[in-house]
Amino acid sequence: MEKKNVIITGASGEVAQSVIAEFLKNDWNIIAATHRTPLHDSLRNHKNITEIHCDSTDENDVISLCSSHTYHAIIHLVGGIKAGTPLTDTTTATLHDMFTLNTLSTFLILREGMRYFSQNNGGVIITVASQSALQAQVNKSAYSAAKAAVISLTKTAAEEGKHHNIRANCIVPGIIRTKSNISWAENGEEHYWTDPDDIAKTMVFLSSDAGKGINGAILPLLGTL
Repeated sequence: MEKKNVIITGASGEVAQSVIAEFLKNDWNIIAATHRTPLHDSLRNHKNITEIHCDSTDENDVISLCSSHTYHAIIHLVGGIKAGTPLTDTTTATLHDMFTLNTLSTFLILREGMRYFSQNNGGVIITVASQSALQAQVNKSAYSAAKAAVISLTKTAAEEGKHHNIRANCIVPGIIRTKSNISWAENGEEHYWTDPDDIAKTMVFLSSDAGKGINGAILPLLGTL
């Protein structure tokens, strides 16, 4: 059976390491899209990984990424957070940054992915939101709004894509148990956070034939908090 190909954006990030490992374990080829940070040395020469430069907030970069390869799924891991101030103290610059990094990048990936899949027998797109998009949290107004827009865009993609055999689903994690997050954890709280391996396994399932009946799902992976 021919291997399937998956684009993974934000491929040099911490969560991406678990996602890449899980897709490799399930015999996928990976198109790893990186921007400011290259892939880890242990992955750069892997025979089933092709590294591509892509700024997911740049329209031309995303158009090139999504039109220059053959693939069956896109995993969009690019995102980031600026938080810590109440709504009354949040600047328009912070709002702009959060919508650019989280919402604009998702919009571009969904749009160009859907254009490709509508001409190539369908496919799967998986985005990532945040628990704060579902449940209001203090001092995260811009981030929460940007991630709520990610959910809305993904649901629209699922609805518009279903007649083209395109499935779009959104993973909604709580705090993810990455090394950088663990560095500020207190009193063992990290043991209750979302395991990145759980995210990876869910993404592989949604991308596989076993997940073919799932479209437009907003899937909370909130750990055990």
